[in-house]
Amino acid sequence: MIIKIGIMAIVGVILISLLKNSGSSYSVLVQIGVVCVVLISVIPHIRDLLLSVNSIGSMDSVSTDSIGIMMKIFAVLTVGTLCSDVCRDNGESAIADTVELSSRIIAIGCAVPVISSVVSVAVSFLKG
Repeated sequence: MIIKIGIMAIVGVILISLLKNSGSSYSVLVQIGVVCVVLISVIPHIRDLLLSVNSIGSMDSVSTDSIGIMMKIFAVLTVGTLCSDVCRDNGESAIADTVELSSRIIAIGCAVPVISSVVSVAVSFLKG
């Protein structure tokens, strides 16, 4: 699978560089298209990932809510990184930095329930 993704990425980079050299404004659209195709090609493997996460969540000591929150944080940070990389590759570093900062803030907001439960457990241990 990773070989297919690598080949798609290399072909996409070559096509994008040819379009940029010819002065075409379609290189950004091709870049976004390649990113989408690569992400779509990974979708069948998400099932295996979710089954693995579900098996971890079925353990007694692990809260399924915490796993769901961690997966949401991972998704937010991944999408933020992909979007900021596309922006940065097209010379828009200010937008890329703003997207990265926004995704980090959203991830911290998603983590508040986990942080509060960790703090409550720590306080209960300290109280005895």
